[in-house]
Amino acid sequence: MGCNTCKQSNSTTVNAGDVESVKLLPDNLYDGTFFFKLIAFFTILIAIPFIILVLVVQLFLTLFLPKKLPAASKKFKDVFIGIFAKYAEFKVKRTLKKRERQFEKTTEYVKNDIDDLEVYDNEEKK
Repeated sequence: MGCNTCKQSNSTTVNAGDVESVKLLPDNLYDGTFFFKLIAFFTILIAIPFIILVLVVQLFLTLFLPKKLPAASKKFKDVFIGIFAKYAEFKVKRTLKKRERQFEKTTEYVKNDIDDLEVYDNEEKK
């Protein structure tokens, strides 16, 4: 039942060439060299066991040592914060050294004429 116009609009098909496929990896891995694919493979190969190990240790601490879990979590957190702080300090020192090398040939700066400026105070009362 129904008119021909409704049947035609409901029965339209989509060509396979018109649909874009979902890419799970970036384009440079699809079209990239074997080297990039190899790096991605080994990164995933190393990351998955590390994640499983962390989850197993967390489960062990939760089940068998529940009183020590907050202390262990705090130590774990402090280690990562310490690593992050050292990295931030290294990055700041590297940036400062870069700026020192960039401006080491600059021996003299031009003195601004700030002394020649006069400042007037406006003390009008409302």
